[in-house]
Amino acid sequence: MINKQDLTLVEAWNELNKVNNRIDLLEKQIATTYDISSSKLKDVMTQCSFSSADKHLNIIISKDERVSKWLDLRQARIDYERIVDNEINRTKLTEPALCIAFLKEYLKKKNDEIAKEMNFSISQVKRYYAEYKGRTPYDNCG
Repeated sequence: MINKQDLTLVEAWNELNKVNNRIDLLEKQIATTYDISSSKLKDVMTQCSFSSADKHLNIIISKDERVSKWLDLRQARIDYERIVDNEINRTKLTEPALCIAFLKEYLKKKNDEIAKEMNFSISQVKRYYAEYKGRTPYDNCG
């Protein structure tokens, strides 16, 4: 078992992606088993509507072992999202180049979005990203 307190930003992001993949797979398996649409299943499972008029879905929620696993995975998702957010906020202050690289490469954010989130100018974002990649302004000189 992974100790969530000791994860780096990238490790927490990777674990979050693994959990998301497991959640998606589990939802598809449950939906296929009971021949219902994934969207309807997600609606009922996220709302936990045991008082719903749809008895078939209530049986799924209350009896299927996979649902408890799904709920555990959803909690793990929340935990990893919190870790990622906390690490982003921490690295904004201590390692801005790393934070910018993460936002750019993993979250696929554009320079203007990163600049706004970090309260930097776009040129600062570009400079920090170049620093992360190991380039300096002098690399552009002949």
